[in-house]
Amino acid sequence: MGVLPTTTTYAQCTLTAEVTNITCNNMTTTTTADDKFSFTLTVNSTSSTAETGGYVSVSINGTNVGGQNIGEAKEFVNQYNISGGVLNVTITAGSGNCSTTTTITPPQACSPGAGCTWDPLNLNPPYVTVTVQRDCKGTSDESDDEVSGTFSVTGIPAGYAAELDRKLDANGNGKEHIEGGITNGQVVNWGPYNVNTVKYPGQNGFVLWFMLEGITDCLGDYFVMIPNCPACTAPTPTGTDASICSGETAILMASGCTSGYTATWFSNSTLTSQLETGDSYETPTLTTTTNYYVY
Repeated sequence: MGVLPTTTTYAQCTLTAEVTNITCNNMTTTTTADDKFSFTLTVNSTSSTAETGGYVSVSINGTNVGGQNIGEAKEFVNQYNISGGVLNVTITAGSGNCSTTTTITPPQACSPGAGCTWDPLNLNPPYVTVTVQRDCKGTSDESDDEVSGTFSVTGIPAGYAAELDRKLDANGNGKEHIEGGITNGQVVNWGPYNVNTVKYPGQNGFVLWFMLEGITDCLGDYFVMIPNCPACTAPTPTGTDASICSGETAILMASGCTSGYTATWFSNSTLTSQLETGDSYETPTLTTTTNYYVY
């Protein structure tokens, strides 16, 4: 007569999971992308050791990460990226018919860039103040025109500083450093730059690029629009030619021209015979009534 094996059947056991000590580690500190977090997992049960075996296996996001004793506080140190999001945990005991699940929500990233409020997609953000001046050099020739101005920004976290650069092209391929160590609201001078050299092809401006020093994911752009040169209002010449005698010279004065534009004097009404530039012109010795023109 054979001996039948004995099988013991237990009621469904109960498991509870407790997650504590969730902390962030900023790792390199220069970017939030590599921030990791640690936590402690403790599994408890009101069931008997016979039911649970006193031991559980743990799976996180579908990957078995080993086991631990019931009641043991097991630490998981810097194994998961905060950017990876919520962890799904499955805990199994006994023969597999005893299990529970829980989720672990990562903390906020803790690298300095995590507190950054700058929007890199906003080309003219409200927390940036830029002034722009164009020096037209007093002529209509744009080849020697220069542009310069000031820059300031707010939103720099305490204990940090910003740097300012100029993007060399519209795609950000290369940059020219302007200044570092910038504090909240500090006014920084930039330029002067040659207008034709600094502006991007097909655009009437260029980009100032700013970031927290040493922090690669807290940055922003500001598109600087280069103003046009002001048009010159036709000057109104005045002079004393009516009172000179033959053999004397006259000093003619130009007025009414927009600031930054230099008047040009001509001897003919078609403005093809240039004599001088400036707000005044002294004629040669005159013996007859002579007309002069200014533009």
